[in-house]
Amino acid sequence: MKSPEQTQGHRMDWLRQQLRRNGHKATHQRLEVFREVSCSDIHPDAEMVYLGVRQRLPTISRNTVYQTLQFLVEQNYIAPFGVHRASNRYDRNTRPHHHLVCLRCGKVSDCEPPETAAVTPPPGFEEWGRIDSIHLELQGICADCLCGPE
Repeated sequence: MKSPEQTQGHRMDWLRQQLRRNGHKATHQRLEVFREVSCSDIHPDAEMVYLGVRQRLPTISRNTVYQTLQFLVEQNYIAPFGVHRASNRYDRNTRPHHHLVCLRCGKVSDCEPPETAAVTPPPGFEEWGRIDSIHLELQGICADCLCGPE
């Protein structure tokens, strides 16, 4: 089993290769923004990413982080999670999957059981147009919040 450091190193090597293969520069800012998203299991929003990257790159601007996040999404290196752009959170997992969302603390976890991943649109939905992806969000209260003080 790979350690988290080996896995993270593999992700960073993968990004460098993809950027170069697609004719993009592997800038320090791009790598650090990607590192912040790919190290996180909490699906950070843009502000969380900015604050995390700023600890390593104190001179980075919010604008650079936001533009870099958008670039990484457009290149399919990370996936946005959320309906409204202002509240997007970002996910290192770009494979089809769904999310468990705590309504109390906001914690987000991936959900990939086979029975949940096989969600399909209802019959006749193709009249609307083309479906590119389906996202299911299961909302409730996480175990930490159920056991902790309200």
